[in-house]
Amino acid sequence: MVSGMVSHDLKTPITGISLSVEMMMKALQQQQIERFFQQASRHVMNIKGLLDRMVRFISDVLDTVTLEDKDILLNRSDIALHDIIKTSIEELTQFAHHKAQSIQLHIETDVFIQGDALRLRQVVDNLLSNAIKYAPFGDTIGVCLSANDQRCTLSITDHGQGIQSDEMHKLFRPFERLSSIPTGNEKSHGIGLNIVKKIVELHQGSVRCESVPSIETTFYVSLPITGDDGNA
Repeated sequence: MVSGMVSHDLKTPITGISLSVEMMMKALQQQQIERFFQQASRHVMNIKGLLDRMVRFISDVLDTVTLEDKDILLNRSDIALHDIIKTSIEELTQFAHHKAQSIQLHIETDVFIQGDALRLRQVVDNLLSNAIKYAPFGDTIGVCLSANDQRCTLSITDHGQGIQSDEMHKLFRPFERLSSIPTGNEKSHGIGLNIVKKIVELHQGSVRCESVPSIETTFYVSLPITGDDGNA
């Protein structure tokens, strides 16, 4: 089943690329130069989009395999989690704006953690992009970071279709497709949340979701923290 889904997710963009190239070659073979140049820009943009989609998918599949290794070495350092969250929001806001969405950030306190900055950025990017993907047009997505003496909690909330209770057990499994549909016709491969769970657990953390369908869905990530001097 998994191999079939991977094959399908790769075959679809490859077919699109092939068709675009075929149409450009046909115009050249028929010496329809004007038609070729009229269509070239559109086809090249289409090919680039499909290639980007393939690269993201292959990268996610490789991450899923790599993170199966419990002995994987994280590139740990003292990092400011609040800065990672701010950077993620800055870079993903453009996608939210395409859907007239806004992202509301609330940081109760600066949070320092011993962890792999790139991997934790993956966690934030995945959860925030998911919220943008499934939230309705015009929604306000909430991002909150709080902490006590030992742990911090990142929460990301949207007000979209949500997750049905009978699908919750599938949520963090790889290649699972749930009934919720992206509101802007975005693509979903069913890998991102599995990657999030594995990265969070490698940081001795936990991730969970609470959802009231069609009202509110919140993902919570809990991680151990260090003090602002870098000590646990």
